Amino acid sequence: MQKQKMKVYADLKAHAHKRKIEPGEVVLMRQPKKNKLTTPYNPKPFVMEEKKGSIVTASNGSQTVTRILLNLKLFLRILQTAKRIVKRKMKKRHQEWSKSLQKPRKTFR
Repeated sequence: MQKQKMKVYADLKAHAHKRKIEPGEVVLMRQPKKNKLTTPYNPKPFVMEEKKGSIVTASNGSQTVTRILLNLKLFLRILQTAKRIVKRKMKKRHQEWSKSLQKPRKTFR
């Protein structure tokens, strides 16, 4: 009983959640780090074909790979995050622009 309580508490603190990736979804595959400029995920998206427990098979047309679920990231989530960031930046720029219009301009005589 106490062990379960500790697990629940640790999962809440670590923001742990189950991955909800199903076959047919577009994912990015983690790639090994070759140098400091390599991205953590392969920029070519893969389509998930099969899932057995935590083992996943995905392909991008020319390549089929089998990996564990931890090495995948849902591509749609990345696009949504990017859109959210752009939206925030545009809103901030608009607020700054509208504030600049409200300030009285200095006139020189």
